Amino acid sequence: MIKQFFCFLLLTFNLLSLTYLYAGWPVNRTPRIEGKVIDATTGKPIENAVVSAEWIKQKPAMLDTVYRGFSHYVTITDKDGKYVIPAKITIHMASSFWSLPIQIIHPLYESQGFGCVCRKLDRFDLKSEHKQYQGKYGIIVSGPSDNRFDYDLYVEKDGVVHYDVKLLSLEERYVKPMKMGTEKTLGFLSTMRNQKFLLDIYKQKNKKIDIDAISKTYKKWLKDFPESQELRHSVEEFENEAIKYRHWMGENE
Repeated sequence: MIKQFFCFLLLTFNLLSLTYLYAGWPVNRTPRIEGKVIDATTGKPIENAVVSAEWIKQKPAMLDTVYRGFSHYVTITDKDGKYVIPAKITIHMASSFWSLPIQIIHPLYESQGFGCVCRKLDRFDLKSEHKQYQGKYGIIVSGPSDNRFDYDLYVEKDGVVHYDVKLLSLEERYVKPMKMGTEKTLGFLSTMRNQKFLLDIYKQKNKKIDIDAISKTYKKWLKDFPESQELRHSVEEFENEAIKYRHWMGENE
């Protein structure tokens, strides 16, 4: 009886170890993800970009599989554009880890998203010019500009995935093409609608930004496109939120 008990413990330990290594059920570990957010045109680091990560799990249901977020993490890039998403260990019984979508947002840049997706890649060799790595996680990078997915594999090494993100400024992506006539719509209006969300995060993280510089840029765009009522409405909404943010800054000086 004692022998059977110890055999059961050993089997349980081996199963947990294997699922840990293969990032499956019931134990999952997402790696630490770190890198820089940089301007796609100038190559300079972007400060105060909001990096939002959400861990998603899948759970079988009667008719279909249900996907739900079970954990959320938000950070803000520093003056060097650096961000860090910590490693996370989770235990799942009736569900399993599926993906870790990450969104990067900035008031003056086009949003970018990518995802850390669990795949059994520990026997997959990623060859570069000088090194060969082994790892478990791939990064799926979404290209928002042309409505397609760009697939790029970044393998975990020593528990860390390094990934630098390039953001295209709204000025380069939309404003300049609109002036040249190569772009017909102000595609950045959807980004401007995120301003309340962004300013709330800055306040939650006790982050002070140059709100006047953003306001000046938005008003400049309004002068460039005075006939756009939607742009005017978006700028007015931002100014209302900016007043609240300036008031918060004054209270926290």
